[in-house]
Amino acid sequence: MPKDKQMINNKFFKEWPSNMAYVLGFVVADGCVMKRKDRKDSFIFNITTKDREHLENIQKAMCSKYQIGLKSGGGSREREREREREKYFVCSDN
Repeated sequence: MPKDKQMINNKFFKEWPSNMAYVLGFVVADGCVMKRKDRKDSFIFNITTKDREHLENIQKAMCSKYQIGLKSGGGSREREREREREKYFVCSDN
């Protein structure tokens, strides 16, 4: 994908509106932000939850074009399928 296409609002956390506080609270509770080793000033942003609607709200608030995906886990195949139905994630690798 060309670098000029912005996949997410990179200035989202520059101000403190209520939707940013909502997203930040969700990241603290159910997500993580990690610094990428292969790109300077680049982070991976990941939130996992059983409630897809929350992720859709976050995706909309952040003007994100990243898709919401299903998270699979370890364990038996039956438990893995159950997790896939229940947990969604959104991830940025900018």
